Amino acid sequence: MKRNTTQRAIVYEMVCNMHSHPSAETVYEEIKKKYPGIGRATVYRQLRDLAREGKVRCVALSVGADRFDFTLRSHSHIVCRRCGRVEDISFDDSLPVAVPPNDPVSGFLVEGCDMIYRGLCPVCQEKAEQS
Repeated sequence: MKRNTTQRAIVYEMVCNMHSHPSAETVYEEIKKKYPGIGRATVYRQLRDLAREGKVRCVALSVGADRFDFTLRSHSHIVCRRCGRVEDISFDDSLPVAVPPNDPVSGFLVEGCDMIYRGLCPVCQEKAEQS
């Protein structure tokens, strides 16, 4: 295996094929099944680099591990507070997105905003109703 190019391609392909907003550990466990020689640190590093390059999106959750998303267009996420499932939420493009103006005091150039909603997924709702 070529160090960066091949490993990065494997990691990127895995994230794109997993439509579940996987954690780095989940990506590693899946890759290890096909490529048992790949190291955990390599997968984590490649995910970090892919996110820095803007090829995948890192969804930083306040609870639990960060997740990775191959969808780069503007969208929000919803997280099940019980099982941790993460899903995309798409809004109608005609709705305005609240992005603050650039801040002259701090000097920050605002590039975007990540919104994360929390709730119960359908499976956990059903389990809650049965209890």
